[in-house]
Amino acid sequence: MMFLANGHDGASSEPGVEGLLAAGRGMKHKRAIFALLRLYAEIGGKLLDNRTQAERLAQDMKHVEAVIRMFEPGFDVTKIAARRRYSVNPIFRRGGGASGRRSKFYAPLASP
Repeated sequence: MMFLANGHDGASSEPGVEGLLAAGRGMKHKRAIFALLRLYAEIGGKLLDNRTQAERLAQDMKHVEAVIRMFEPGFDVTKIAARRRYSVNPIFRRGGGASGRRSKFYAPLASP
């Protein structure tokens, strides 16, 4: 039995994939349906992983907040803005001249 990402086993009052395939309707789409089911399950798994990671990160933030309050008891942590780290693309870095990057990027395309 296959469990979907939402926790259901697919057995519901709605006609499922098994019903479509067994009735002969959708036989030409069998591969597509199974690929979509697999993709759906993978996305559901990623969603569950991200929820777990979000809970861990929230717990880590509470621990850091507690340590900040140990050093500064009256500090208001709600004024701290969240920020993200961005990965740097080696071809298109921020700053500097654009012509150097373009020539490095397009050089293989320009040579005959």
